[in-house]
Amino acid sequence: MLHSKLTCQHESNRSLIAALAISFALFLLVLVEPLGADNAVLHSMALDLVRYGRLPYIGTWDNNFPGIVFLHAIGIRLLGESGISFRIFDILIQLLFVAFLFNFLLRWLKPHTAALAGVMYAAYYVSGGTYLFGQQDGYGMMLVLMGTSLIIPKSQGKDINAAQIAVGGMISGLPLLMRPTFALYIGILGIYVLFQTDKRSIIIRLLRSALFTVAALLPIAALIYFYSSIPGGLEAFYTSTIRFNLDVYTKLAGGTLWIEVFRSGLLIPLAIWAIFLNGGERSELIIKDHQKKEILLLASFIGAGLFIVFFMGKYWRYQFAPFYIAMIPFSAVGIERLMIRAQEGLRRHYVMVISVLLSTFIAYNPIAPMAFALGLIEHSDPFQKADEARRPSPLFGAKPEHDLIAYIERPENRSGAIEICGFDPYLRLNLNRPFVGPYATFHALAFRTDATNLGFPHYTDYQRKWQTDYVALLEKSKPRFIILGRHQSFWYIHDIYDDCLRYIPGFDTMLNLNYRFDTAFGGFQVYRSNRKDK
Repeated sequence: MLHSKLTCQHESNRSLIAALAISFALFLLVLVEPLGADNAVLHSMALDLVRYGRLPYIGTWDNNFPGIVFLHAIGIRLLGESGISFRIFDILIQLLFVAFLFNFLLRWLKPHTAALAGVMYAAYYVSGGTYLFGQQDGYGMMLVLMGTSLIIPKSQGKDINAAQIAVGGMISGLPLLMRPTFALYIGILGIYVLFQTDKRSIIIRLLRSALFTVAALLPIAALIYFYSSIPGGLEAFYTSTIRFNLDVYTKLAGGTLWIEVFRSGLLIPLAIWAIFLNGGERSELIIKDHQKKEILLLASFIGAGLFIVFFMGKYWRYQFAPFYIAMIPFSAVGIERLMIRAQEGLRRHYVMVISVLLSTFIAYNPIAPMAFALGLIEHSDPFQKADEARRPSPLFGAKPEHDLIAYIERPENRSGAIEICGFDPYLRLNLNRPFVGPYATFHALAFRTDATNLGFPHYTDYQRKWQTDYVALLEKSKPRFIILGRHQSFWYIHDIYDDCLRYIPGFDTMLNLNYRFDTAFGGFQVYRSNRKDK
């Protein structure tokens, strides 16, 4: 008995170490990637929070919930301000999640299959590219599964106590700080707690479900209380994250469903085979009577993830993350069944490796790692090489940005505040200078209620107020440089001046009276204050 337990523990430890080692090797590809545009926005907001105490929606602006900004701020405090520091912070989180996922899945899967699921997750994450790295959807689903692990009994006959329900609820509720759509998972888990056992009275079960739900709502309640304690804070939070999304952002289409499905390769077919088509093979998914509810719970997460994608009406890669993360354990079981059909020996390993690659790396673009390697060979800055390879545009790509940064950082230009008008968040991220306005990108001021750049623009009343306040802030603060990001198309906005700035009351007058054209780098036009430089 003891020998059997030690053997099982040894197999489990060996599988975990193998999963972590392979995942770490894969995550090294993430380290050389520059921050994506969304990461750049969020990281610049976190930098403003850490450096200047500027809170989201008050000192900075985004239309997402602020939890992801706070996470970036934690990474900055722990490891530093650079994009590389955040990549390291993210990789550490991913490795911890691989370890968690392995141990969580051991309740149903054998160690080899649980380890395979961990490696598949790492491969899925790395192959997703900058549209997936460091996004709140993935982090949110991690927290959902962590909270779930506390409210699922580890073995038959065991019950969970009130403390486990409360802590599990609080962890499951943290994703609400990132996206309100995670409320669906709270509802699913609340129903699971209600019907988890039939050994208790209906009153007790209702109380347990209520305890979970209340605990899950505590994080968002604390956030609402925090913003309500700041004059105008709750209104700014509500207008930016709820009203703006409903009035403006939901009218925009984004991403392509079939492209994202194609990128997943065999991931979906393998999961379908594991869930519905046993085929008579020995199943690595251990389903017993007392575990059917738990397996149904995990399967319902897949349905919830897909429902949210269609509900939001946008098909960006990161929005599929909860759907695919919930699916990966089932896909791992599907691969195990393929391996069972293969002959013993190397052929089984070939089947496993090929299946993982065809489920994850089918559309992977290695241009940044290749450029990084080339930079090492040429003894140039490999991170800059990777950045320029990912963003090659001669108008608003990495090279004109690097040239502009070098110009702004000349000794004679280093003093004074800056303002950037456009949709490029990287200048704000990479320039260690104070910025006047709260907008890392101009979504708030430029997007129109009719979702078109034809004719005179239509804005909401609060957008008009934001525009008026923005011009007043520029007139009051008088930044030394104003940079216009021209000719950068963003949805239907094709030029930030032609389609937005010239329609903002007072902007042209302020710019023409107080600034002169200085120089340009690609599509970035630099205007210098008429005041004599000190």
